[in-house]
Order: sequence, then structure tokens, then C-alpha cells
Amino acid sequence: MEYKSFRSGLSFSDMVETCGSAKVLVVDDKERNIQMVGTLFSEYDWVRLSACLSGQKALEVALDYRPDLILLDLNMPDMDGLETLKKLKDMGVLEFSTVVFLTADQQRANRLEGLSLGCADYIHKPLPSPQYWEQ
Repeated sequence: MEYKSFRSGLSFSDMVETCGSAKVLVVDDKERNIQMVGTLFSEYDWVRLSACLSGQKALEVALDYRPDLILLDLNMPDMDGLETLKKLKDMGVLEFSTVVFLTADQQRANRLEGLSLGCADYIHKPLPSPQYWEQ
């Protein structure tokens, strides 16, 4: 498949038609947080959203789903976001997916470790409607 840049005159609609929908995987142990992300993306028909409630499930889903973007919670039981990111990197998922932490965690050490492991950025919770977010 040939990809064109916006500089070549490809409109956003043409890009979606050519490249397909953006696949987003949301990983958070709180269903309410996943619902909030779903609400934020619900008006966009060019986004295909999938969700997992644990890092372990994200590892299983990521290889088959091949998301363009993974929104990953940092603080989860059993396998936290940093461990999940390490395993995603080891599995080669970062070759086709971008990981952004979606977290309430403010610890600088965690942010630096995540960035050094391949996380692209952090989005801090709560998002615009804080009543929907559990921390």
C-alpha cells in the first residue's frame, strides 16, 4: 500500500480511505476509565477502539489487533504499565504501535523510565470530565 503525506494534497478523508481506521487499544484496570476514553472517541468513525482490563490481556491482544496507538495505564495490579511496556517492547509491538501512558501517576522516575523504554508521551488523568475517572 502506498502512503502519501498531507503535503502531497491528501485530505484527511482520503487518508482514512487509503490507510483505513486508526486502531486504538486502551489498557486500564478501571472499566470507568475505559468508558471515558470510549466516550471521547465515540464521535469519530475513523477510530476502532479495543480495550483490556490488564497488562497481561494487552500482551495477548496487541499482536493480533496490531493497534496504531496503545493508551496504557501506569498503575495496575499484577502487571503495571512499565512491566507491560517492557514486554510489549520485547515482543516487537513497538515496531507498529505507539504507546502513550494515560495515568494519574506524577512520579518523575516512572515518567523517565517509561520514556526510556519507548513510551512516546504521557497524558495525565483526569481528563476533561474528572467525575468519570477513578484514580
